[in-house]
Amino acid sequence: MPEEKSTSSAIVLPGDQYGHPGAPSEWWWHTGTLVGGAPDGSQQIYGFEINAMRFAKDDSAVAVMELELVDVQANKHYEITTVIDPCPPNWCSYDESAPWRVSLDNGKGVSIAMSQIDSPLHMNVVAIFKSNEGTDVAIHLDLQQQGPPLLVWGTGCKEGLPDKNLSPIDRNNYYYSLTNLSARGNVHLRSATHSSSRTVSGVTWMDHEYGYFPGSYDWVWCGIRLDNGVSLLNYTLQGERIAANTRIAARVTLLIPGQGNVFIHSAVELTHPRDINFQTYYEGVKITFDDSVSGELHLVSLVANQEILGPEWIHNVFEGVASCSGTLNGEPVTGTAWLEQKYKSLLGAPTGT
Repeated sequence: MPEEKSTSSAIVLPGDQYGHPGAPSEWWWHTGTLVGGAPDGSQQIYGFEINAMRFAKDDSAVAVMELELVDVQANKHYEITTVIDPCPPNWCSYDESAPWRVSLDNGKGVSIAMSQIDSPLHMNVVAIFKSNEGTDVAIHLDLQQQGPPLLVWGTGCKEGLPDKNLSPIDRNNYYYSLTNLSARGNVHLRSATHSSSRTVSGVTWMDHEYGYFPGSYDWVWCGIRLDNGVSLLNYTLQGERIAANTRIAARVTLLIPGQGNVFIHSAVELTHPRDINFQTYYEGVKITFDDSVSGELHLVSLVANQEILGPEWIHNVFEGVASCSGTLNGEPVTGTAWLEQKYKSLLGAPTGT
């Protein structure tokens, strides 16, 4: 299959960083790897997720906060998912003449606050929550994008419904990623038995997706930053059966310095299954590329259990920090990654839709 390079963009920044009135779904999703100094002078690795979402549900809309901090050295993750029903009407800024912001607070100690510092692409992002197992977590980050966005599908837009009577925001899915966010800040943990505070830094990732989104289905999603400057977003196709040691059809968008966005075919193979809470997840993911970009990347989850527990209609999800190594166009590469797996099925049941 020939490659598809981005010839036009459905995304205009910084305007599309703002909210989109009438969008059936919309979210700003921050993930990534952070490094801080441990008391013994060694480096301490954290993964984090700060996700503020809005979904149309029945005749109204609900907001969802999905939050996670992963402490790799301690082999622990702290997480919570909270629903606010209905979604507050002022949860984000829609007016491009006003400062950009996204804000959710459930009134019970769980909150997300995103606000611009000097532009919508230079953000202050704060998340505060008590995890499901009782640890207080606070994440404070200063994030500034360097360079262009990754445009998913090469243009940032994909038709989801063919009904031309629907408005573009109702029938299309819009999706871009800021993959080169210079990050610095602090993470704080406090429980009944211990507390810690670390200054952290890194280069992190933000997804902004809005418009039409299909109903729940099984998928494997990977966001990867390579040490050669290439960023890539890889996902399995809707309707593909997810199973171990099987080649699963996928697509990948690569943001290549000097070339822009390239959208091509790929494939995923899952290894090292682990059963968690009656569901099988996979700690290893191999991605291979077809078409004009050759290579093979291997992702390994850095913590065995990174499952986030969700309400029944959202389903649980395994997602968290991973390492990446392999080759790209004949050259060895390493990098950081975020790995997400979402399944509707229970352990032992067929997966896929």
